[in-house]
Amino acid sequence: MFEEYSFVIKKGLVPKPLERKVSIEEVVALSSLKCNLACRYCYMFELTKRQEFREKGSLMDEDVAKAIIDFLAEQKAKYMRVWLFGGEPTLNDDVIPVFYEYGNKKAKEKKKVFMLGMTTNGVKLADEEYCKWLSQYMKRITFSLDGCQKSHDMYRVFRDGRGSYKVVVQGLKNALKYFDVQVNFTVGTDTCQFIYEGVRNLINLGARNIVLEFAYELDWKPIHYRIVDYELTKLTKFLINEARQGRVYSISLYTKGFKQLFGSKPLHPRMRCGFAQGMVAVSPNGNIYACQRAIFRMQPLGNVFEGFSKEREIWMSCWDRGIAMEINKCKYCPYQFACPIGCIWSNYDANKDIYVVPKSFCVFRRLGVKHAMWLAMACKNHHIADRVLTQHIMKVIGERISYEPHED
Repeated sequence: MFEEYSFVIKKGLVPKPLERKVSIEEVVALSSLKCNLACRYCYMFELTKRQEFREKGSLMDEDVAKAIIDFLAEQKAKYMRVWLFGGEPTLNDDVIPVFYEYGNKKAKEKKKVFMLGMTTNGVKLADEEYCKWLSQYMKRITFSLDGCQKSHDMYRVFRDGRGSYKVVVQGLKNALKYFDVQVNFTVGTDTCQFIYEGVRNLINLGARNIVLEFAYELDWKPIHYRIVDYELTKLTKFLINEARQGRVYSISLYTKGFKQLFGSKPLHPRMRCGFAQGMVAVSPNGNIYACQRAIFRMQPLGNVFEGFSKEREIWMSCWDRGIAMEINKCKYCPYQFACPIGCIWSNYDANKDIYVVPKSFCVFRRLGVKHAMWLAMACKNHHIADRVLTQHIMKVIGERISYEPHED
């Protein structure tokens, strides 16, 4: 474990407590640290090998679940969102009804809006009866499936080494019947060659909302960047042809590119994640952390029974100083006003410094803009594609513009 905040305090920078009026509207609740897979790139799986991790307790109980709801209910935000995470949250079914029932009860009392969802590996969802049961409590889930079988089974395996693809695909087919599903496709150096094939496969399976999540902390080389660009070139051509048939899919790399190209408001590094501002993570024992990747890697920022401690202000002061340093480093980048800078834990895992962004992050953001621009411009003179894509872009960036159809 890191010693206090020595890993975030730069030499010569002594952070000062920062006064802040921030309201939390989302808790990522690690309801289970247990998992039925042993994914080779999973940062949580690596943590389970450490003794202090095992001593913390692996399943969240009803008292902590209710305390999370009480914690959210006392915030000033209109929304109360709980997102179950792990580990694998479907391995702790007992707290799901507690979150749902108590959350809706408190939201009604406080005149707020409650929402419950989860990120799952999909193994248990292969049982359709389980899907039916789960759909009573939530309507939105994030589903982890890494493209095609070749890329998925390279990393997402059972503890005996067997690939999980066939089981997880059945889970996805069931999930699409009962939930609004976002599919996470994690791309690594060994699987970047399957981006086009993987996305096509997910679309054929019925997925319409796909997140391409690059593992930035891996050892990306120039050859990998060329492979990713080549794969995205094939994918962009496919998406252009689909758009001309009136079919548009939400693929994160392109939607982020749309935001950068067409968004009216510049992004800011402070918007990169909820990081102890709009969102926090809570461990099974009720401790509050800045995010799920910070669990057991830094000091808790308080707990849901007593609230935040002074550690939160110290941490956020360090983070603010880091933002200032990053902005200074990025001031000559043409994308600086359309980039939230990324995940500080990817920074740390890649460079052992939360203030140093991996080169891979910058490369993939630029590729996203490049291919989003190509997609938008290629469809510009085709009246069906232009109409469909324009509506999609405006939905992505939350704006409305007038549309005049083009002549064939």
